[in-house]
Amino acid sequence: MLSDESAAMMALLVLFTAVQCILAALMLALRRSAAGRAWVVGLALACAAGLLVANGRGAPAWLLLVAPALGLAAQLLIHRGIVLTGGSHAAAPGAGAAGAAAMLAVLGAAALGEGSRPAEAAGYAAAVAAAFTLAWLLPRPQAPGPRARPLVLAACALQLLAQCCGLYAVWGVSGAVAARHAEALLLLRLLPSFVAILAGLAAFTLMTMDAMLAAQERRARLDALTGLLNRGAIDSAARVLAAEYARHGHPMSCLVIDIDRFKRINDSGGHRAGDLVLRQIAAVVERTHRATDLAGRYGGEEFCVLCPHTGEADAVLLANRILHGIRAIALPPEMGGFASASIGIAEIRDGAGGGAAAWDRLFGSADRALYEAKRRGRGRVVSASSLEVRAPAPRPAPRVPARAEACH
Repeated sequence: MLSDESAAMMALLVLFTAVQCILAALMLALRRSAAGRAWVVGLALACAAGLLVANGRGAPAWLLLVAPALGLAAQLLIHRGIVLTGGSHAAAPGAGAAGAAAMLAVLGAAALGEGSRPAEAAGYAAAVAAAFTLAWLLPRPQAPGPRARPLVLAACALQLLAQCCGLYAVWGVSGAVAARHAEALLLLRLLPSFVAILAGLAAFTLMTMDAMLAAQERRARLDALTGLLNRGAIDSAARVLAAEYARHGHPMSCLVIDIDRFKRINDSGGHRAGDLVLRQIAAVVERTHRATDLAGRYGGEEFCVLCPHTGEADAVLLANRILHGIRAIALPPEMGGFASASIGIAEIRDGAGGGAAAWDRLFGSADRALYEAKRRGRGRVVSASSLEVRAPAPRPAPRVPARAEACH
């Protein structure tokens, strides 16, 4: 009859094997993703290290060194997967150097000769020293995401614990004790590693889901043709900014840009030519507006730029820069010449009625200025303030000559 330790060891072996099969299937599914490959191959190497520890009793010293070497390689790959999944390309400072030094230590331990304990202990010590992923994560409270971060930290800490347990089992326990409690010592080394692999797999799943949801949200907010924000995203952001004006008095200006004679472009060059002009104008708007501004395609040939914390005078300067860039875009050969646009500008003046009402008034003012630019001959910038009707100043009363006053 199997002892409790033997039964637990058999269960762990079955679980390690099952997880390895799952990871092999994931490797095929994620072979085109750099982050996915790094994560899954790293977890597979950690799983292989656990299986080697479980089945490596009585093996030669050089073979026992493979387990800590695989654990070290797993740490390096998982670290790279965490960095790539988080959208960064900056690994922990000295991660490559630390990994290379630790690997050299593992290989150097293989030259220790006949004694397996010194060689294996040196390998585990090198793997423990290479636990730089935790050092990279701790000062970055947002990495690799709010939901996955606890699991990633737990997986890294458990993997480090597994390496420490391996070092203790190999070096800190006498030969007699190791012989009597071999199964328990193996469980001590394997259980943290297995839980770390499961935590890492769950963390990777959460990170992938978060990345997919973020990508879908970005796509839902962007115009498919131009890559700028779509109308819904512009309206949503404008309502928030208008509400901020109502609360704090922060200024905001709005530019409404309309391509002149766009129907003629479509009729002469076809819709492909029209789409090309739209993309070129969107590129001008994208590279011209400031980092704090929000630009989007508001309609068919109409664009909108929100300029928070910006007065009308600064918005006019931005509009003229955009207009200058648009005038450099060549139209299709069938038409010849260069593109042109009319731009209307307005600054928020009244936040009453909430963000939606204030935004409607602001956009309406900019839209009226745009139509005035069209009326004046197109290809120009008009501000809403220039359209405001000012009451005429009262005329002074005519002076009556002194002689006339004397007559009356």
